[in-house]
Amino acid sequence: MHERHRFWQRALRLLSLGVPREASSALFGHDHSLQQETWLRSLQKEKQHIIDWHDRLTDIPFVIIDMETTGFSPEQGDEILAMAAAKTVGGVVTDAYMTLVKRKSRFRNIFPP
Repeated sequence: MHERHRFWQRALRLLSLGVPREASSALFGHDHSLQQETWLRSLQKEKQHIIDWHDRLTDIPFVIIDMETTGFSPEQGDEILAMAAAKTVGGVVTDAYMTLVKRKSRFRNIFPP
């Protein structure tokens, strides 16, 4: 069990340093399983898609999420009114979703008489 834990520590450390798979395999020896090798490759592939802070937002696909609420205190009866999401690719909205949420209570009077 201890040896397995050390393997994962080494794998994560090497991935954080950006060590290529070939070099990491040489360091680990050939005693690790195919499952571990597959996991290591998937982490390296995922690492290639990490966003750099210098990337322009128009170059990064992302999803914008918005929620409309009656306030920020659910314990005081505040609720979600609506939820929306929009996927952007290249700075253009490519897909959107919006839904109203069924409220449990009526709107309270927010304006004094």
